[in-house]
Amino acid sequence: RVDAAGRDREGSTSRVDELRAGVLAAERERDDLRSQVGEQRLRHSRLQGELRELQAAVRHREEAIAEMTATEARLREEMTLFRGELQEMEQEVTGRRERVGDGMEERERRRRLVHAAAEAISGLHEETNVWVDRVKEIEEVRGDVREKLHAAETELATMDVRRSNLVERVEEQHKGSFRELVRSVDPENLPPELEMDGDMFQDAQARALLEDARRKLDGLGAVNHLAVEEYEQKHERLTFLEKQLADVTKARDDLTSTIKKINITARKLFQETFEEVRRNYTAVFLTLFEGGRADLLLEVADDPLEANVRIVAQPRGKKVDHIRLLSGGERCLTALSLLFAVYLVKPSPFCLLDEADAPLDDANVDRFVKMLREFSRNTQFLVVTHNKLTMETANHLYGVTMMEEGVSNLVSVSFQDVAASRDDAELGSAIARRRREIDDHVTEAAVTAAPPAPDHEARFAMADLDDAEDAQLDEPDDDPGAAFDLDEDDAHDDEAAEPAEPLRALAAAGGGEDVETAAAADDGAEV
Repeated sequence: RVDAAGRDREGSTSRVDELRAGVLAAERERDDLRSQVGEQRLRHSRLQGELRELQAAVRHREEAIAEMTATEARLREEMTLFRGELQEMEQEVTGRRERVGDGMEERERRRRLVHAAAEAISGLHEETNVWVDRVKEIEEVRGDVREKLHAAETELATMDVRRSNLVERVEEQHKGSFRELVRSVDPENLPPELEMDGDMFQDAQARALLEDARRKLDGLGAVNHLAVEEYEQKHERLTFLEKQLADVTKARDDLTSTIKKINITARKLFQETFEEVRRNYTAVFLTLFEGGRADLLLEVADDPLEANVRIVAQPRGKKVDHIRLLSGGERCLTALSLLFAVYLVKPSPFCLLDEADAPLDDANVDRFVKMLREFSRNTQFLVVTHNKLTMETANHLYGVTMMEEGVSNLVSVSFQDVAASRDDAELGSAIARRRREIDDHVTEAAVTAAPPAPDHEARFAMADLDDAEDAQLDEPDDDPGAAFDLDEDDAHDDEAAEPAEPLRALAAAGGGEDVETAAAADDGAEV
């Protein structure tokens, strides 16, 4: 019996030694687990801090998105109001253009009347020239007649002298018989202009009457029996032309008044439009060049509509006296600034740019494509380019290639618009990546904290360990961010609930393909 008790004691001693060895191994394993749990807590705390930072960034972006959404709504309302005002202005401009068109038609009609009157006046000038030629011919004939008359008068004077001499000789020879002959003339049959002076005619008075009758006859000229009829025709023609001239004069005055009104309206509209284009040109130039000085100036002229426009362009840090001293890229940006300034006043539905970005470097191409994106809301741009940066911003890309000699093929590519910025996409990807790391670490900690159980005796021995140490193991830290719950389901539920809403907000805001991909990966981690 003593031997049996000794053997039992030796067996118990060996068994106690085995149990002590198991306890020591369990204690070492417990210490390892505590150290791992501490490391996991520190790592979890660090990851929680990063997660809070990312969530704060997400909230900041959400607030920015909400503010931008409100701003966009306000801008859309203002744009609606501006579009209404623009439509009213376009209707007013259309009405003025119609009135200008009517004025131009009236001007053309009156111009035709003036042209017809000018042709009529030209015909009258031709007729006048014909009559002047006829008058010249008549004057020449009258000159010949006057010469003949002068010769006849000379001959008549000679005959009068001879007659007087003969009368004197006859009177001397036949005084008595001549007086008897005169008395035999009947005074009642004589013309009233001839009066008897005793028994003699008044010869001087008769000669004066004869000369006066001859002068009147010469003044009448040749007798034209059709003169009365021609006078009636010319008088009727003159009356018609006077009426036409009055109508043309009135039309000219009305047309001059209309032209003055049109010029006043055109100058007013030109000045207003020029000032708007001038302000827009300065603003667009400063945007594209990020500084400098730009202006549009009208040269001094009598009529602003015919004045030359001077383009002032001075990039930042440069002093140029002429636009030709600018580089090719600077001149290109200056021309684009003027083009976009005009589009700000009157947008065009379509614009074709042929290698406008050829002289630009990458930085200026970036500004150029941003400007294209801004103006593409109201204008469709067709850009011929070899620049890759410009191609990247296109909605549709059409390439022309020659697969065979002399045969061109058209290749088209349609790009999907990405509404969110690159920073938003990177932010969504970073959040999803952090979420996956946290979930992986939680899973690893849960698996490590539940090792295979030792035998029945070892579990009873572990139950007799220091309760204080076990309580310290289960007690949460004061820092809520450092709390590490080993419950796998709770860990997934608590941590996955926080970033889910920011990701959905980013996806709803149009985070693009990257954000959608990040959200899908995060959902997989939660599952």
